Amino acid sequence: MEKEVEIADMWLAAFLLAKKHHMVSHNVAPSGFVSFVFSDKEGAIEADIQAHISGQSQINSSEFVTAFRNLRSVIVRAKTENRK
Repeated sequence: MEKEVEIADMWLAAFLLAKKHHMVSHNVAPSGFVSFVFSDKEGAIEADIQAHISGQSQINSSEFVTAFRNLRSVIVRAKTENRK
């Protein structure tokens, strides 16, 4: 069963993207904060989050930087669209 996980932390979302998890959408709160929604088909996101928190995970640094930049673009675009 596929579930969706909403992540409000941009750094954690970038980590999940670098781990090849699929971001399906993003949400903009009335306050302007953006959260990211990931598809979790195999239940692997929770395991990756726990590994990240405990310092047991490794990712490619260039993939992490690329993911972070992409998320930053999503935030700028979402806030621009939200103002209209």
